[in-house]
Amino acid sequence: NEEFADIVAEGTIDAIEITPAELKDNDHVELPRIAFRFDNRSFARLVALIHRINELGGSAGAKAAPGLVHDVHPQVELD
Repeated sequence: NEEFADIVAEGTIDAIEITPAELKDNDHVELPRIAFRFDNRSFARLVALIHRINELGGSAGAKAAPGLVHDVHPQVELD
């Protein structure tokens, strides 16, 4: 949250549970997820966030294919 606060439009970057759509599609249900309100302009920083997660063992640490972190889902609502 500190390192990438500049790309968050509102709130924080939070760990979330699998969404109903992902569950229905069986979309890598074993992987952890994050969600946040993206500012819709800092795309280079978004890519940097993805790389940072992967460096920290994001998808690789979850025994998934390297570089699997993807998808900014516009319809995920945080409580």
